[in-house]
Amino acid sequence: MKRIYVLLLSLILLISLATTSFASIADSENQLDLNSSDAIVYVENLSSENNIAENQFISASKYNSVKVKIANVDIHSSLMNLSGEVSIKGNMKKIPFILEGELKKIDTSNDIIVGELVDKSDNFEVIHFSINNNSDKFLSASGNKYNYETINIYLQFKGTRDFIFAELKLPNNLANTNLFERTESLKLFNAADLFWYAKIINPSKVNTNNQDNASDLASTRGASIQSKIDQDYHTFTYNWVGEQYTEYVYVNNILEYPGDASDFRATAIIKKYYSWTKNDRTGSIVSYNTTAEVSNLKIEMSFTNGARIDYLFVGGRHSSGSTFKASIGVSFSTAIPGVGISLNYQPLTTTTIYPVHINAPSLSAARANGEFLLSNDDHMLVRSEYSGSGMVYAKYTYTIGTPFSSNGSVTITTQLNAEAL
Repeated sequence: MKRIYVLLLSLILLISLATTSFASIADSENQLDLNSSDAIVYVENLSSENNIAENQFISASKYNSVKVKIANVDIHSSLMNLSGEVSIKGNMKKIPFILEGELKKIDTSNDIIVGELVDKSDNFEVIHFSINNNSDKFLSASGNKYNYETINIYLQFKGTRDFIFAELKLPNNLANTNLFERTESLKLFNAADLFWYAKIINPSKVNTNNQDNASDLASTRGASIQSKIDQDYHTFTYNWVGEQYTEYVYVNNILEYPGDASDFRATAIIKKYYSWTKNDRTGSIVSYNTTAEVSNLKIEMSFTNGARIDYLFVGGRHSSGSTFKASIGVSFSTAIPGVGISLNYQPLTTTTIYPVHINAPSLSAARANGEFLLSNDDHMLVRSEYSGSGMVYAKYTYTIGTPFSSNGSVTITTQLNAEAL
């Protein structure tokens, strides 16, 4: 018997040594207490319209109809595993969740950590997970302001519009692990993991201000290259429980062209120039990222009056880490975009990975389609080296919208032209 006891003790020690984590809790149960500032709110059939959804949430927050039990939390470096269960009043069934994924830092505060998590039990979509150390960058669903650390879990029952929003005091086991001293080692967040509302509702207001302010500007590349820039300005506003958040996105359509006869290059660029998300009530910047995405990119470039493309380059920058693919088309007919002449493009490469170099002499026009731009300075470009002289025309098309929005996506088209010396 003593021998068996020693063997079991050794096995327990080996398991303990093999599992290193800086945070772990077990058997911690949290319930909604209307006399405290903790909150667990269950909303059935949540509307996708901002104002209706907000009112539904406020009404649901008056009732104590749900209980969330957190059974275990383990954090290993940046990886998290959180398990527990949900029970709803009047329903005897307990619904488990096993949330796994990566913890990430945000760009404006070291006092909030967000999680990019999935439910391995396949019962919920994880709308939001965060651990908040009294940061004003936390977008509380309840509207509560906390002066202590909280763990925040927003879940959507799969296949439904039913949601649970849980904001709970961080258990002491986690609160004493110096979580927020480790944020610098974490990867940067995806905007939708912080701005959870964009995953589940439409904006209350969308303003797409397609400014036609093309102007001749000296390019930083030198006096031999000039630029025309058309800057588009877009906002997406959300209202939630006394707060208003607005995402601001600037998109630049740029045409670079020769300033003298020593250069024979023309470049058309679509760039997500600058963006941020603001708390309109306080005036503070919550983040310099947005959930709004510039997608379905298209650049068409054509030459007239004898100028012809000899060499084509398609490139860009995509900071999300995903492969950036584009389809390329070319035309051998002289045409001007947007003036009633249809361009009959022939596909040259259907899914080329950036960048692509094409030696194709005597082209009169080219087109490139790209996927999306997400972060500031992400861009797509088409550069042509040409011979002869005439006019260069560039047509820019893209869609701007938010992840969930069905009515907030807008297609923008802009044209610029210049003399090809």
